[in-house]
Amino acid sequence: IAYDKNNRVPLFYEEYPGSINDVSQFQYMVDKVEQYHYKNVGFILDRGYFSKDNICYMEKNGYPFIIMVKGHKSLVSELVFRYRNTFETKRECCIRSYRVYGTTVQARLYEDDTCDRYFHIYYNPSKLAAEREQLELWIDRIKTFLDKQIGEKITIPKTYQELFTFRTNKAGELVSYSEKTEAITRRLELCGYFCIITSEKMNASDALIHYKGRDVSEKLFSSDKSFIGSKSMRVQTNEALSAKIFIEFIAIIVRNRIYNLLKD
Repeated sequence: IAYDKNNRVPLFYEEYPGSINDVSQFQYMVDKVEQYHYKNVGFILDRGYFSKDNICYMEKNGYPFIIMVKGHKSLVSELVFRYRNTFETKRECCIRSYRVYGTTVQARLYEDDTCDRYFHIYYNPSKLAAEREQLELWIDRIKTFLDKQIGEKITIPKTYQELFTFRTNKAGELVSYSEKTEAITRRLELCGYFCIITSEKMNASDALIHYKGRDVSEKLFSSDKSFIGSKSMRVQTNEALSAKIFIEFIAIIVRNRIYNLLKD
């Protein structure tokens, strides 16, 4: 569902099989915005939509964007390490409403990028401990799995190779493994950090507030399931399914209007 966050109006929707990933589907959504002749539209995107092709496609069509990137991704990790320990305790960098600290820097998004982007780097003290514990538990699970694979032929996932070194024999059987201590230390140091990238100039506080507002579409889905009846479709054909979804979308517009008037 596309939702106008400022005017609080559902704009349009798309239906597609759940097996299709978000990255590949996004450009069709941009095309639909273009076909409907919406003006002054920007996209707030979760990290699942991040790709160079999508960013180039938005620029080609003249749409600004706000997109989340995890701190440990190579794209932003170098920036995090460069500006780490320069803003995490400064009161002017504190975003009180979300209990985080943030700073904004300019950099290129990829090597052949045509202009600088605005990278908003955030540090969340409360998430630091939780993310470190999650990482340690994940490492322990990998070790438990690998211990059971000693002497067996194994295909090692790329995510495992980032944190472990492996030794195999000529038959391709796992002989031993060891931690990459520097890589794990680096990952631990990135815990608590995340980054939002914007195409337009804004400060770290505004970028975070805009991004946090993306959950309105989630709430629309929730109200659709809870109040309008899409939790169970109860149809047999694709045509009936499409018709029901269309009627539900009209109902969402009406209900959302009533809800906003009551809220105001």
